[in-house]
Amino acid sequence: MISVGLVFVAVAGIAFLGFLINALFDRMRIAGILPLMLIGIAIGPILGLINTSPSGIIQQLTPFITAITIAFILFEVGISTNVKNLKKIAIRGTVFTFLTQISTALALSVAAHLLFQWALIYCFIFGFSISGPSAVILPSILKMVKLPSELRTTLSYESVLTETLKLIVPLLLIETILISNVSYSIASFIFFTDIVGAAILGTISALIWLYLLNRFRGWSRNYRWVLSVTMLLATYGISELLGLSTAITIFVFGLMFAVAVAHKDGIINRTIGSPVTLKADLAYIKNYQREIVFFTSTFFFVYIGIRFSLSELSWLAISYAILITAVILIIRAASVPILRSYMSKDPGRRRMEGGIVNFDIGRGLASAVVAIIPISLGINIPGFLDQIFLVILFTNLVSSLGIFLTYRKPKEKDEAAK
Repeated sequence: MISVGLVFVAVAGIAFLGFLINALFDRMRIAGILPLMLIGIAIGPILGLINTSPSGIIQQLTPFITAITIAFILFEVGISTNVKNLKKIAIRGTVFTFLTQISTALALSVAAHLLFQWALIYCFIFGFSISGPSAVILPSILKMVKLPSELRTTLSYESVLTETLKLIVPLLLIETILISNVSYSIASFIFFTDIVGAAILGTISALIWLYLLNRFRGWSRNYRWVLSVTMLLATYGISELLGLSTAITIFVFGLMFAVAVAHKDGIINRTIGSPVTLKADLAYIKNYQREIVFFTSTFFFVYIGIRFSLSELSWLAISYAILITAVILIIRAASVPILRSYMSKDPGRRRMEGGIVNFDIGRGLASAVVAIIPISLGINIPGFLDQIFLVILFTNLVSSLGIFLTYRKPKEKDEAAK
């Protein structure tokens, strides 16, 4: 029986530690992601202070921790999106996202086939599961760096879209393994309906809630955030039950709040209420949302470290993970010129912004989720779980150090000029 007091002390300790780490590393212009992951590795697989076995409580809590993290963080990404910029970057951002992710996925699939000698379909599952940056990790990076608004919007848009593809494509491939008669045309149709259905569900749910929020304003004024979170969790649950992309659903749910505020004279506001009151509601919700996102993201990064597997760790596996991280970085660098028009005209700032885009390679939630799915379904892919966790670790290591070194140089020059 777990001691309630011990759990409360551990939760409080991790929260305070997360605050101190973020405060310290924010001054150094380093994301606190990696230190939190290392703390999780220390208390989990290394020291064994927490039971990480399949029968342990951590394993049982995995779907709930994953759901809460996705819901709160992607909701904040949605409500914080600059709608005007999203319109401007939609086409170029989509081209950048698909070109980078598909190129990365194919290259990593080939690398996996050559390095691990897996069946081709296993290689594609591996390649797509780590083919793009994490939507959960990116907000922590964007809080530390100053980027042009269009570039920030593009990176947020990319991370949400890639997070969805990193989950949907591997799941469809796994389904073709379990159900051998699933054709590629059916799989493509499921893929399309998952994304479109998720966007429709997120839109309808948000519009209904915005209407209710305005209709019962006198009663709900002091409970706007907690009631919105209740609707958020209900929307996530419905999306999950329908088999839709929860990442797209929650992002669109949050995005509709921002759309309603941005379009003052649109049909949305004529239907659901005044843009002035909606703007006040959104500001109120954002204030509380920042705090809960800090809390959930801190625990998520520690949790990723706790779930880290060291069962087949070897120098060969480490060297493979380093090689895969290098491939990810090279392909990312080749795609950066697509976003040059969103960067500053000053050469120094442009190099810094390009470097931050280039080093935005940290893998996280979606990759970790896909890593444990084959084992849970009885599909044995030797070294699959350990290799993905090592790639998560090394991509976040390279991302943290790369962004720190890239962002420090312009700051030092600015201080010297003063």
